[in-house]
Amino acid sequence: MEEESRRKEQKLSAALSYKQRVIDALEQQIAALDAENSRLTLSNTRLLSALTDLKQRYNAKAQPTNETTTLLQNIADIDDNDNDNDNDDENKDEDEDIVDRVITTRY
Repeated sequence: MEEESRRKEQKLSAALSYKQRVIDALEQQIAALDAENSRLTLSNTRLLSALTDLKQRYNAKAQPTNETTTLLQNIADIDDNDNDNDNDDENKDEDEDIVDRVITTRY
């Protein structure tokens, strides 16, 4: 009886030892995954920051400046005046004024 009890105790001890090794290995895996997750989170944050920066640069380039808007409006004014009456001396004077504004604005 005592022998059988010792064998059972040894089996339980071996099973417990095995389970403890499994637990230790799983804890190591969890620690490694946590470290990798931290590294990936940092990389992701850097990438999102770079993407935001690129979007801001693109939007800044895509939006016309006040100077560009003024020049485009002046060109549109010239086209409108040309379409209204090409032979009118008054329109020619206005066109010259607009061209002067474009040149002054530009330079």
